[in-house]
Amino acid sequence: MIPRYRTKYCHCKLQAVIRVTNSDPNKGKLYYSCPNGVCDIWDWCKPINTVLSVPTQRRFFH
Repeated sequence: MIPRYRTKYCHCKLQAVIRVTNSDPNKGKLYYSCPNGVCDIWDWCKPINTVLSVPTQRRFFH
């Protein structure tokens, strides 16, 4: 399952972009930032809890 993330908007009213940090100790972690680098929005990305949409078989026992 691929993680999904919420859509966030920066203070410029633009859709925030998801970037990857290269600094220790959080190297490789995803965060939101302004696509133009103008405003100071910054927040860690947290995956949305999703349910795998695979049909399940139900067996009824009598």
